[in-house]
This record gives sequence, structure tokens and C-alpha cells, in this order.
Amino acid sequence: MINIQPYREGECWWCGKPANSKEHRHKKSDIKHIFGNRFESEPVLIRGNHKKTIQGPDSKLLKFEKVLCQNCNNSRSQPFDRSYDLFINYVLENYELILDKKNINLVNIVNSDTIGFKHNIFRYLTKIFCCRLATNNIIIEPKLVEFLNYAKPLDFMYFKFEVRPDIHAFLNRPEADVNDGNIYLSPLKYFLSKDNNQINLVYQFYNLQWLRIYTFYSEKMTEENYSGYNEYNNSNTILIEAKYSVNPDNLFDRRIDVKPKVQDENKWIEEYLNTNTFKN
Repeated sequence: MINIQPYREGECWWCGKPANSKEHRHKKSDIKHIFGNRFESEPVLIRGNHKKTIQGPDSKLLKFEKVLCQNCNNSRSQPFDRSYDLFINYVLENYELILDKKNINLVNIVNSDTIGFKHNIFRYLTKIFCCRLATNNIIIEPKLVEFLNYAKPLDFMYFKFEVRPDIHAFLNRPEADVNDGNIYLSPLKYFLSKDNNQINLVYQFYNLQWLRIYTFYSEKMTEENYSGYNEYNNSNTILIEAKYSVNPDNLFDRRIDVKPKVQDENKWIEEYLNTNTFKN
């Protein structure tokens, strides 16, 4: 059962040893993709209405509190980090192909064990998300830890990938600065059951340039509820959805008046989870 439970401060959520390491909220290599090693462009971190200048990729403002031990954060999860880096490098260099195909064939990135490669990408994303769960006192299901330990298949988690042509067009507009970049981690949101006794869903999204990755965490996210879930997790491809792709090059040629809209987010999420994305 997913619910709120005080995190055991000072304890690694993965192995239980003393937590003495801070993981990056945004992967260090992702940060370097945009701002380089020295941050000469003086990027800022925006939270709410507050702005803070980031001095470099190791800034404490870009990290979680100590919720992992050094071994789990470094050597133990190193294969996850390497797989994610290979994946992101390929994605950022192949925008047109990915937009056209609406999927990423992992055979184009690695020559062997594409399923293990895909699982390690998902393990990296799971590790980062669990750091956030621990930081926000939300229970980490044991099955997620077992997945990280290569002991169980993935359950309760779904990673949805999107291409955003609108953001790509903005970053590549004629007047764009060479230092323009987009990296963003959304607020963590959760939705309670009708009796408020447990959490039905926790989710976030992460933007890196024109790529968006959603993380959905729910006990509903299993093969039993979504036929094709296991098949997708064990396939050679990662599905990509293109959003806001209608004439993105013309988005900035005219003024668009946008009025605030009230959105029932609970309704949107419920409708999404009631749609099986793994079977057409």
C-alpha cells in the first residue's frame, strides 16, 4: 500500500546503511549537456517565484538531501547511469528520426542485450524517483528495490516518453542564444483514494531540452491491470509520443493570447490510467 510514512532519516532507502551521499535531482551529465562544465552563462534555478544562480554542476541546489549511501549512489548503480547516458546521448542527437518513427529502437544504441540495457535505463529513472519519494516521505514499495537489485521485474512504475516539437522550435528559433537550454523537474504530485486512506498515484515529469519523461507510480501499474505492460518492458523499443507538433515552426510568428484555464487534474489522470497505452 502506497501511503505517507516518515522517512528514516540518515538511512539509505536502498540498502539501509548510513546515508552519506547526495544524488543529483537532475543528472549531472544532463546539466553538462546544456550548460557545460564551467557554467559561464550563469544559469539560474527557479523555484516558485525565487531565482538562484547555479555556480556549477555540483551545486547543492541541484541535489537531494542525503538519502543514499555512497556505495548505492556510485558503484552499485553505475551500470544504470551509463545506460541512461548512452540513451540520452542518442536521443539528443536524433530528434528528426525519433519524431518521424515515434519510437526508439534500442538496437541502434547497443549491439547486444538490448532488454538489459532498457531495464538499466528504467533502473536509473527508478533510483532517481525513489530518492524523491524518500525525500517526500512516501513509501517505496519493496518491489522497486528488488527491481534495482535485479531480483524482480518492474512493477508499479511506468515511464512515458514524449517529444516536444514546440520546445525544440523555441530552442532553435533564429534569435536563440547559444546558451539557451531547458532542464526542468516538475513538482511531485500524488492523488489519494476516495477515502483518503492511501495514495492511488504519484507522478512527475522531467524535461531535458525537447524530451519529456513522465514517471507514474501506482499499484495499478501491473500486467494484471494493463495487458501488454510486461511485453512493453521487455521489448527492444521505447515508445515516443509527439505532443504539440502542429506547425511548431510557426509558434513564434504571431501573438497568441492565452487565458488561464481551470484543469481538473484528477480527472485527467484518471482518464489516462483508464486507457491502456500498451495495446492499440
